[in-house]
Order: sequence, then structure tokens, then C-alpha cells
Amino acid sequence: MTKHEKIININDFDPKVTEGQVKFLMLDAKYDELETKKGVREIVQLKLELQNTGGVNGPKEEVMINLFIDYFEGGQFHRFLLAVAKGAGITAFQPSKLVGLKGQAKLSYNKPEGYDFAFPRLNDWVFYQRNDKVAKSLANYQTENESDVKGEDTNF
Repeated sequence: MTKHEKIININDFDPKVTEGQVKFLMLDAKYDELETKKGVREIVQLKLELQNTGGVNGPKEEVMINLFIDYFEGGQFHRFLLAVAKGAGITAFQPSKLVGLKGQAKLSYNKPEGYDFAFPRLNDWVFYQRNDKVAKSLANYQTENESDVKGEDTNF
């Protein structure tokens, strides 16, 4: 071994974030295609930073999640889109618009039959409003309340 040779341990590959409720930050999102046993499928590929919700200073981990695009009401992709629409306040989906969004979801690891490793999977997505949208809403709320207060008779 040379002086500055990097050592890679087998446990470096163990997940740093455990199954359960996690916070996420969307680092990248794009359309892509994936070769499957059923042929080529269209996907949305998500790159996320995850952290368990239990601690502020807990370990963070970057994961890739592939969402298969389907048009089944109530399916995994549909539930994801509903969460995006509710949290981000949008009615049309464009993956690049997700970058920078934060939220929470439930993390589990799925090990398909015939595979030696498990894939991360997120469900029960909740997206937070963007900070600029929240700030604008709070400013509008404050302005509306100030005008209500100015119009009130404060003599008791």
C-alpha cells in the first residue's frame, strides 16, 4: 500500500439513512428511459439528498429514485404528482422545476427477486412550499390583516 492510497471499506456501501420517515432535498430531476424485462420504459429520474427526520445533524445520503411514468389513477407516479401539485402549487409537471424543493417521505428498501441488492423507494411524499411562495403568502396575509385592523373601531 502506498502512502496516500485511499481505503474503501465494505460498510461504506451500507445505507446511511434508515427506513422510515425522511426529509429530502431534490438535487436533480429529469426524464429518462430505462431498459426493463418488459421493454424500454419512460421514467422520471430523481436525485435526492435524504436525512432521517429524527435528528438535525444525522447523516445525509444521496440516492437515485426512478419513478416509472404511467397514467393509472392512484398509482405510484400519480400519487407523486398529486403531492408535487399540492406542495408546489402547480398544475403541470416538468421535472426540472422540482430541483431545490424540500419535503418528507417514507423510505423503504425494495429487493426484487433475483437481485443481490435493494433499491431505495419513497412513498407518502409531502412537498413543502418554496420559501419565496411562503414569504409572498405571509406578506399578503400580513397586508390583509393590517387593512382589517385599520378599519376596526378600537375604542372600548
